Amino acid sequence: MRKLAPSEMPYWPRRMGVELAAAYVGVSPTKFLEGVGRKYPKAFKDGGNSLWYREDLDHAVDVEKTGGAQSGVNEWDE
Repeated sequence: MRKLAPSEMPYWPRRMGVELAAAYVGVSPTKFLEGVGRKYPKAFKDGGNSLWYREDLDHAVDVEKTGGAQSGVNEWDE
């Protein structure tokens, strides 16, 4: 089975590797990884895979859209 490009996917999976997570938030994988822990959530490990939940990425984009967390605390460091 060949790997689908993000534009070919009919939906976004609930858990995503770095390539899909970056495409989902609209940045390159390099920019995405630079923002992990600061702008984007940290990955969770599933065996040797680093994955991000779609809901966490949605939240990160919502926070960015509203100008940041109200408390000023970086919630990705918690």
